[in-house]
Amino acid sequence: MGTGASATLAETAQSFSDDELKAAFKGVPAADRMRIAAAAVDGIDQYGAVADGAGVGVESPGLPEAPADWIKECLDCHNKFRANHGVPALEWSHECYEFALLQAETCQANGKISHGNQQGPSGFHGQNTYGCSEPDPVCNAVQAWYNEIKDPGYDFKSPGPKPGVHHFTQVVWKGTTKVGMAKSKDGCFMVANYFPGGNITNEGYYKENIPDPKADMWAKLMAVEVVESKLKAEVVDASFDATAECSKSAVTATSMTIEMEAALRGCPFKDYLEDVHKAFKEKGKVTVDRQGNDVKIVIEIGDVINELNSSW
Repeated sequence: MGTGASATLAETAQSFSDDELKAAFKGVPAADRMRIAAAAVDGIDQYGAVADGAGVGVESPGLPEAPADWIKECLDCHNKFRANHGVPALEWSHECYEFALLQAETCQANGKISHGNQQGPSGFHGQNTYGCSEPDPVCNAVQAWYNEIKDPGYDFKSPGPKPGVHHFTQVVWKGTTKVGMAKSKDGCFMVANYFPGGNITNEGYYKENIPDPKADMWAKLMAVEVVESKLKAEVVDASFDATAECSKSAVTATSMTIEMEAALRGCPFKDYLEDVHKAFKEKGKVTVDRQGNDVKIVIEIGDVINELNSSW
């Protein structure tokens, strides 16, 4: 039933029986099924990331229910942001939770963020992922996803998919009704699965499913942005040493400043982040040079210089 990465969408769709397609993509618009079917078979999710757990005909792993306080926190964090846009509150999905937990453990095992385990008995799940160097509260993850509304920013006047905002759009996607969120055993990876999945690229879907934020909420967001900008300037002045420098692409610091946090934002590699924190504890210096998606991290501790090159 599998197919190579070079197969066309039509060839991929033909490799499934009608019953398999109906079961696998229940709740997904027919016009969008071929694209997602090809993605699932080739092990690629709808954002182009490796999807280790993708497949058709997946059964529930039968995991225990999540703790009640965890469920409440996950729902509260999501629904306060959805309320900003006047979209219905999400309900908890044990199915989404099970597959989110499987993926969170996969991320921990591999030491990096990845997409996968998006195919459940009900159909294809949307998915958001989050990684941190130390355990974080669940609301930090959801806040980070939602913050994409202003950084890099979603264009409500020209709705549609845009790089860097798909976490935000999935959080508030009107057509999504359920969520299940889980964290890895070490607490450093969090994954949320959504059903029906959002970020469907058919014409008009983004306009219909991503309403403008309420006027008063948008004003508050912009006000917070101004305060954060002023605070950042003050903190940078206080935290950078005499040799620290900051440009549009490079940040150098001897402590975890706001500028450094911004430069490292989205880093999926836990070991890189651990090396940075270790350098600061040992009074070292760290430089992060970003050129688009290409990132170079230079860590200096005494006479020892370590250079890390990657992209995200």
